[in-house]
Amino acid sequence: MSTPDPSNVLRVHLAPGFPHADALFPENFADYAYTESSLDAADVVLKTDGADTLVVERRSELMHLDGVYDFKLPIQGNWHQLPLIVGHIAHFHFFLERMAGSGSGLTESVQLKMFRVTGERPDRVADAAYPDFLNNTNSEGGMGIPVARIPPQADIKYGFEIHNTGTTEIYAYLFYFDPETYHIFPMHNPHRANRPLTVNGGVQQIGLGEDPAYEFTPEDDKQSNSAFLKLFVSTERLNLDWIQCEGLLETGGGVPPGVRPQRTQRKVEMEVRGWDTLTAVVTMTTSG
Repeated sequence: MSTPDPSNVLRVHLAPGFPHADALFPENFADYAYTESSLDAADVVLKTDGADTLVVERRSELMHLDGVYDFKLPIQGNWHQLPLIVGHIAHFHFFLERMAGSGSGLTESVQLKMFRVTGERPDRVADAAYPDFLNNTNSEGGMGIPVARIPPQADIKYGFEIHNTGTTEIYAYLFYFDPETYHIFPMHNPHRANRPLTVNGGVQQIGLGEDPAYEFTPEDDKQSNSAFLKLFVSTERLNLDWIQCEGLLETGGGVPPGVRPQRTQRKVEMEVRGWDTLTAVVTMTTSG
């Protein structure tokens, strides 16, 4: 089997003595993941913790942020599902890491803002007493990615705005990537919208007005947790429903129903004439 393009697949390193190497990889998964012999080049390392727990060590640069930890999944003897689990992780990595490459430039005129909100639906608005969490002096992060640092306050709700200051009409799609469970959740997916985000000041609100707002709560046993916001913008209206996926089960073992890579659909965003991405981080803390 030939080695796939490493920029498009998950590079999986198996820890010494990993006992389930024979479960990897079916031929039809070659487009998604392959065994990487070099630890330094790997995106993830597969280990075991006892007989029935899979441990996924994250090694990609994007996953080395504060608040991102090794992933543990109880398998309970269902190691035959390992290819599906790895395929699910590959799907998550592919879209989290996806960038349009040089020459697109659409997001140079797009800004993602995050606000603490006040009021109740349908009159929920940004709280003017607090800054934009993604565009201030405290939001600078590594790799040039903004980080929204959420203080440990209960029952606080947040909303977002997508601003188009450019001269091209765009469609904007916002997803929440949770590395705690490998869950991809659509926060704004306007494939049924009749109109794009207009030029020179078009604004899309999420979690404001009549929209349900968002709460971000860290895990009780960790000092911080980080998740990712991924904004896809395109010059054409797309149906990106298939990007979303349920989280891998942290209790009970196995994978959710329907978790399965979709090779043909990966090529959709490649065929769009104009598209770009923007990535941000939300870090939740348990102490001030």
